[in-house]
Amino acid sequence: MRAQVAQRPTIHRLLLTAVIITALFTSMLTLLPHAQAATANPTAAEAATTWLLTQQRGDGGFASFGGDSDLSATTDAVVALAAAGLGDSADVATALAYLDANVADSLDNPGRLAKIIAARVAAGQPASPNGYDLPGAILASQGDNGWFGTSFYGHITALLGLEAAGVALPTTALVAVDIAQSEDGAWGFNGEPILGTGDSNTTATVIMALAAADDTAMTHENIAAGLVYLMRIQTGDGSMPYDQATAAFGGDANSTALAVQAFVATGNDPDALANGSLLDALTTFQNASGAFAYQSSFPDDSLLATVQAIPALLLLPLPIIGEPTGEEPVDPALITAAMPAVADSACVYHEVTQHNVCGEIATYWAANGGLPTFGYPLTEVVTTGGETIQYFERAVLGLHTEWTGTPWVVLPTLIGAEAAARDAVDTTPAGDANNGTCAHFSETQHNLCGGFRAYWETQGGLGVNGFPLTEEFSLEDGTVVQYFERARFEWKQGSWPERFDVLLTRLGADELARDLAGN
Repeated sequence: MRAQVAQRPTIHRLLLTAVIITALFTSMLTLLPHAQAATANPTAAEAATTWLLTQQRGDGGFASFGGDSDLSATTDAVVALAAAGLGDSADVATALAYLDANVADSLDNPGRLAKIIAARVAAGQPASPNGYDLPGAILASQGDNGWFGTSFYGHITALLGLEAAGVALPTTALVAVDIAQSEDGAWGFNGEPILGTGDSNTTATVIMALAAADDTAMTHENIAAGLVYLMRIQTGDGSMPYDQATAAFGGDANSTALAVQAFVATGNDPDALANGSLLDALTTFQNASGAFAYQSSFPDDSLLATVQAIPALLLLPLPIIGEPTGEEPVDPALITAAMPAVADSACVYHEVTQHNVCGEIATYWAANGGLPTFGYPLTEVVTTGGETIQYFERAVLGLHTEWTGTPWVVLPTLIGAEAAARDAVDTTPAGDANNGTCAHFSETQHNLCGGFRAYWETQGGLGVNGFPLTEEFSLEDGTVVQYFERARFEWKQGSWPERFDVLLTRLGADELARDLAGN
């Protein structure tokens, strides 16, 4: 067992207590739990989220300052999107796949591992991807000074990651935080308790970690002193600067958002500070695009400011714990298959969606209607759930190598039947129409008539479309549809060139979105 780090001298406790008492008597803030009365700003958060989604790269990641995706920006983006209610979205699924691909390169960095944990848990996923124990790797990194790793800020991040994973924090890790607090109540990036070297970002992050730990009276005293420090350096317009030295240049969005989260985490009202509302100040950094600028002197859209602002606008401190999906984690192979691919010279490459169609599937696709029937490919071929398949806009084609040499080596999956069940449509058997224009299928007791019959017979028939599962009927918007085992037909007469009087619904795209979301 590691030796416990010694407590700080009592004189430091007395100094901190004096600072707290003085500040409490001279401020309007009541430092009591559950005093929060602020109102979230979902409108501003929604605009920021909409902008953030436009910044996702083809590899699923996000970039801090443009250029290539990076892990830190991607973890923060996932947390922000999860805070906004998109934890089960396909966008988050592809971002998590990017993070999973970077786990092996992060095993010696507990702060990076903690950010991956925080992103996964916020999205309702297990703390560790398959084959890894990220909390265990963090715990194993603790040094004799109580820190996880060699960076104090990484140590604090690690605390939040372990808390997100539901892992009890070692006492030595909390004592190390106590030792790093300076006499003015602040914590600094380097973890050195030197008066005047603290900053609002580290202090707010520590406060959230300690609030989540809710460990001892010592922790409560640390939190109170930290909150007083934040109140002291808040600027006159209500915003929060990085530190006392930069206060003359004004506050910034990141620091203000973190301060909001710190006060919310401790049950205090970020709108009730003596120098004004932190939330109101935060919204002044939002641009017309929905993104947030870092500071008035740096007015450009900033991804890092935006991802920090979204949880704060929704009054959600770290760590954010997402609702478990109740489903198995999304197969990483599927997520990889959905990412843009490079052109394969042996295949047909579709630049529109950046995917290849190869071999038997390419032959089947071309011979049975091609683009109008199946749409563009949305993935590469992938083996998932015991099936080898490829997703297209209007179908999912299954590859059955055990039937090589037969007409059934490629078959569309039964996504039409799945859609009919999901949509709860009327599949009550119908009598034989017997009017000369319909075909009646005894197998499913349904009729196939008119334009739908003509399309079915000329575009693959039973092998491509399957049996009819319903009669044709009208949706609320007037669209006439009919469900089949492997497709849903839509009647488009007059809206499209004559050869496209019938189009298949984009069930393949819908199926991919659900599968990527784990539904």
